[in-house]
Amino acid sequence: MTENELRTIIENKKLPKDELDNLGDNVMGYLPLLLLLLVAKDNIPALLIVLILIFYTFYCKIHERDLIAIPFQNTNAVALLEITKIAEREQWTVKFQDLFVGEYYIPFVFGQPSHKLTVILTEEVLFVNVRNIGTSKGRFPYLFGTDTICKNKVIRLIENHFESH
Repeated sequence: MTENELRTIIENKKLPKDELDNLGDNVMGYLPLLLLLLVAKDNIPALLIVLILIFYTFYCKIHERDLIAIPFQNTNAVALLEITKIAEREQWTVKFQDLFVGEYYIPFVFGQPSHKLTVILTEEVLFVNVRNIGTSKGRFPYLFGTDTICKNKVIRLIENHFESH
């Protein structure tokens, strides 16, 4: 990632598209919802629920690459070392890591990765993004609560770790 790309990401507070944004996964992720829409067309309450779920899916898809800012008071080298310690302790798999950006896979069940964590370090803010990987073709941008739990856990881990050091 170049310095200009990194600057653009930080200004927009949004990650660029990556391997989780391929067309196959996105189209297949909406297919079950569209099938439910066809099945529920004669039942008004079910139709409302499916429509709400479809709008929620689009909302999550639009905002899934947004960055969350966590203030901290360390240099990038120290912060990277601390993030590496957290990753080792929590058994995150390192996908990519340099002085400013780190990408990790967070295990869920049986050590299988379920979420992709992206960490971007700046001078006074640590930016974090947690995205659902999905288990097969057809990736929802949410996983019915586990994404929120995982994101909150990661943020809490990082904040607690930096407060104690």
